[in-house]
Amino acid sequence: MLAARRGQVAKVVRELEVGDIFGLTQIRLRLTEHRKVRFVPSVGRLDRVEVVRGMAGGEDISHPEGPMEGELYDLRHYAPGDPIRFVLWKVFARTRQLVVRSPERALSPIRQTCAYLVAGPADEPAAGAARLAIERGALGSEWVLGADGSHDDATRKDQAVDLLARSATVSGTERGGRGLGEFLRRRSQGGMGRAVVFVPGRPGPWLDAVVNQCAGHDGACGRGGLRGQIEFVVGTDGIERARPRNWLARLALRERKPQLRRQAQTKAPAEDERVETQDRVTTEELAKVVAALSKVGRVVVVDRQAGRVFAGGQLTAMAEDRRRAA
Repeated sequence: MLAARRGQVAKVVRELEVGDIFGLTQIRLRLTEHRKVRFVPSVGRLDRVEVVRGMAGGEDISHPEGPMEGELYDLRHYAPGDPIRFVLWKVFARTRQLVVRSPERALSPIRQTCAYLVAGPADEPAAGAARLAIERGALGSEWVLGADGSHDDATRKDQAVDLLARSATVSGTERGGRGLGEFLRRRSQGGMGRAVVFVPGRPGPWLDAVVNQCAGHDGACGRGGLRGQIEFVVGTDGIERARPRNWLARLALRERKPQLRRQAQTKAPAEDERVETQDRVTTEELAKVVAALSKVGRVVVVDRQAGRVFAGGQLTAMAEDRRRAA
């Protein structure tokens, strides 16, 4: 059984059609089975979701005879005078930015992580990214997950999957993102940590609610209050360029739609084309979401259909593309 969206249902309705090969007669039977079924969000082609880990004071002490610094682990932008052998040429080929390796400081990663899923239009890719982050351990060893539509928090993988499935009931309402502020206040009791918020790639009523609630917090959560920046993971199922403003181009696109729709009806979807096209976003929509969230935290975009992660200069290029289209 293949589901287009995540969720939980109490019954399954099956339709059976029986007819002759000439199409003269046809009988349709509907069978209803009362049973609980859970549909979990698909991870698509994503194989990893990297989130920034906060840092705290380390417990290790450097060797007395060695330098008070660690291995060449940290990364930073190139500065005049840096040795050329420390430049990461693979990163330069991909982003056109010079990045060098630098010694790590005497710091250790924070273990406590607070994650939250915001429900809204086209939120299925964000739910899939949240599931992947939990299953692959990207949130660290100690984490807690919250989601719209539930006042309970999950600390185990099985609880988290149930929480993600139940959040589908909020997707079509105006309550998306309303519970984020309460979640941050509830989880900020105790030690220091970080916060990762999974959001849809299409703007909606949830966007203003999230920005307003995060503006009053300093950042990540844990035992000791909120500190640092909140990290936002924006989920998409493909990114389309914004349509041109020229009236002639818009007319051509409108005339082409019925033909594409007829082709879609006659061609059955392939096995690897299960991702819903309704979750695709344009560069204009994505740039609006990124611009709003960048004011209160760090933003990373994941494309579930292509299995890619966008950050830094790539998001800046999307914003410039939006300005040119306008």
